[in-house]
Amino acid sequence: MCATHGAHYAPETGQCRMGPCQGGLVKIEVSETDGQVHWHTSDKLQPVQTV
Repeated sequence: MCATHGAHYAPETGQCRMGPCQGGLVKIEVSETDGQVHWHTSDKLQPVQTV
């Protein structure tokens, strides 16, 4: 569940289940080094355009 707007997503797929979704969640790559989690952006990851 999104803490910002309350939408619910399927944990297995990232698809919106209910709520004010603007598409599904995007899978991102993460790694862990020395106890710290790092997330890695992608050129394909773009912000959602709102009207």
